[in-house]
Amino acid sequence: SLQADEPLNVGGKDLGPSPYDLLLSALGSCTVMTLRMYADRKNLNDKLTTISVSLSHNKVHKKDCEECAAAEQEQEAATEDERASSSSKKKSPIFDRIERKIHLGGDLTDEARAKL
Repeated sequence: SLQADEPLNVGGKDLGPSPYDLLLSALGSCTVMTLRMYADRKNLNDKLTTISVSLSHNKVHKKDCEECAAAEQEQEAATEDERASSSSKKKSPIFDRIERKIHLGGDLTDEARAKL
Protein backbone atom coordinates (compact mmCIF):
# COMPACT_ATOMS: atom_id res chain seq x y z
CA SER A 1 0.00 0.00 0.00
CA LEU A 2 1.02 3.58 -0.51
CA GLN A 3 0.48 6.24 2.12
CA ALA A 4 0.19 9.88 1.13
CA ASP A 5 0.39 12.79 3.52
CA GLU A 6 1.00 16.51 3.64
CA PRO A 7 4.26 18.09 4.82
CA LEU A 8 4.56 19.28 8.43
CA ASN A 9 4.47 22.95 7.42
CA VAL A 10 0.91 22.62 6.11
CA GLY A 11 -0.45 20.54 8.95
CA GLY A 12 0.39 17.02 7.82
CA LYS A 13 2.59 14.46 9.52
CA ASP A 14 4.93 14.03 6.50
CA LEU A 15 4.35 10.26 6.51
CA GLY A 16 4.52 9.93 2.75
CA PRO A 17 4.52 11.79 -0.53
CA SER A 18 2.12 14.70 -0.83
CA PRO A 19 -0.78 14.59 -3.29
CA TYR A 20 1.19 16.95 -5.55
CA ASP A 21 4.24 14.66 -5.37
CA LEU A 22 2.05 11.77 -6.48
CA LEU A 23 0.51 13.84 -9.27
CA LEU A 24 3.92 14.91 -10.59
CA SER A 25 5.16 11.33 -10.40
CA ALA A 26 2.18 10.09 -12.40
CA LEU A 27 2.57 12.83 -15.04
CA GLY A 28 6.30 12.17 -15.38
CA SER A 29 5.98 8.41 -15.72
CA CYS A 30 3.12 8.78 -18.20
CA THR A 31 5.24 11.19 -20.27
CA VAL A 32 8.15 8.74 -20.42
CA MET A 33 5.94 5.78 -21.32
CA THR A 34 4.20 7.78 -24.05
CA LEU A 35 7.50 8.94 -25.54
CA ARG A 36 8.80 5.33 -25.52
CA MET A 37 5.62 4.20 -27.28
CA TYR A 38 6.02 6.93 -29.94
CA ALA A 39 9.71 6.07 -30.38
CA ASP A 40 8.77 2.43 -30.90
CA ARG A 41 6.08 3.29 -33.47
CA LYS A 42 8.47 5.56 -35.35
CA ASN A 43 11.32 3.01 -35.19
CA LEU A 44 13.47 5.33 -33.07
CA ASN A 45 13.98 3.12 -30.00
CA ASP A 46 17.48 2.12 -31.16
CA LYS A 47 18.45 5.82 -31.27
CA LEU A 48 16.67 6.98 -28.11
CA THR A 49 18.81 5.87 -25.19
CA THR A 50 17.38 7.87 -22.28
CA ILE A 51 14.40 10.02 -21.40
CA SER A 52 14.42 12.22 -18.34
CA VAL A 53 11.50 14.29 -17.20
CA SER A 54 11.57 16.87 -14.44
CA LEU A 55 8.40 18.44 -13.16
CA SER A 56 7.80 21.26 -10.74
CA HIS A 57 4.70 22.63 -9.11
CA ASN A 58 4.11 26.07 -7.71
CA LYS A 59 1.29 28.43 -6.95
CA VAL A 60 0.96 31.49 -9.15
CA HIS A 61 -0.99 34.60 -8.26
CA LYS A 62 -3.61 35.49 -10.82
CA LYS A 63 -2.10 38.91 -11.51
CA ASP A 64 1.21 37.22 -12.43
CA CYS A 65 -0.31 34.51 -14.60
CA GLU A 66 0.18 35.06 -18.33
CA GLU A 67 -2.37 32.38 -19.20
CA CYS A 68 -5.08 33.97 -17.07
CA ALA A 69 -6.63 35.88 -19.94
CA ALA A 70 -7.31 32.63 -21.80
CA ALA A 71 -8.68 30.99 -18.66
CA GLU A 72 -10.97 33.94 -18.04
CA GLN A 73 -12.24 33.81 -21.64
CA GLU A 74 -13.08 30.12 -21.22
CA GLN A 75 -14.88 30.86 -17.99
CA GLU A 76 -16.90 33.64 -19.63
CA ALA A 77 -17.92 31.20 -22.35
CA ALA A 78 -19.69 29.04 -19.73
CA THR A 79 -23.44 28.82 -19.95
CA GLU A 80 -25.67 31.07 -17.89
CA ASP A 81 -26.60 28.12 -15.66
CA GLU A 82 -22.96 27.37 -14.94
CA ARG A 83 -22.32 31.02 -14.17
CA ALA A 84 -25.28 31.21 -11.84
CA SER A 85 -24.23 28.14 -9.89
CA SER A 86 -20.57 29.14 -9.72
CA SER A 87 -21.17 32.81 -8.87
CA SER A 88 -22.02 31.91 -5.30
CA LYS A 89 -18.62 30.19 -4.91
CA LYS A 90 -15.63 32.35 -4.06
CA LYS A 91 -12.92 32.02 -6.71
CA SER A 92 -9.30 31.65 -5.68
CA PRO A 93 -6.85 34.28 -6.94
CA ILE A 94 -4.11 31.61 -7.07
CA PHE A 95 -3.49 29.04 -9.82
CA ASP A 96 -1.50 25.81 -9.75
CA ARG A 97 1.25 25.76 -12.37
CA ILE A 98 3.04 22.57 -13.35
CA GLU A 99 6.13 22.92 -15.52
CA ARG A 100 7.68 19.99 -17.37
CA LYS A 101 11.16 19.72 -18.88
CA ILE A 102 12.00 16.75 -21.08
CA HIS A 103 15.49 15.61 -22.07
CA LEU A 104 15.86 13.02 -24.83
CA GLY A 105 19.25 11.29 -24.82
CA GLY A 106 20.75 9.46 -27.74
CA ASP A 107 21.80 9.89 -31.34
CA LEU A 108 18.60 11.57 -32.52
CA THR A 109 18.38 13.95 -35.45
CA ASP A 110 16.46 17.21 -35.05
CA GLU A 111 13.74 15.67 -37.23
CA ALA A 112 13.49 12.62 -34.94
CA ARG A 113 13.29 14.86 -31.87
CA ALA A 114 10.50 16.85 -33.51
CA LYS A 115 8.58 13.63 -34.20
CA LEU A 116 8.79 12.71 -30.53
